[in-house]
Amino acid sequence: NNNNNNNNNNNHYMMFSAISSLFQTICSSPHRVIRALTYEPLFSLHSAMIQKEISSSSSSSAGSAGQPLQALLVDHLYTCAMKLATSCGYPTDYFVHLDLDSDEELEAERNDV
Repeated sequence: NNNNNNNNNNNHYMMFSAISSLFQTICSSPHRVIRALTYEPLFSLHSAMIQKEISSSSSSSAGSAGQPLQALLVDHLYTCAMKLATSCGYPTDYFVHLDLDSDEELEAERNDV
């Protein structure tokens, strides 16, 4: 029975890894509208992770999310944030032509990220 639980956990981790990989691909989309679809789910996942850790630490009977899952979640959130940040970077000539109007949509996205 313990072996069966380990197999289930491994399957869950593999499934999360596959889903997070696809989600990270969306975060690096060249289209800002597509990238924006990831903001709310990322905030929700982070909030759920924090709530789980808070409830685990305040209740001795509840277990933590577990080190492997927690590590996957932290890595996922970090990777998504970095992909989003690099996808909305300044254009190469942004600081050369300071007389041009700035791209307000890009500035708003950068602030959101």
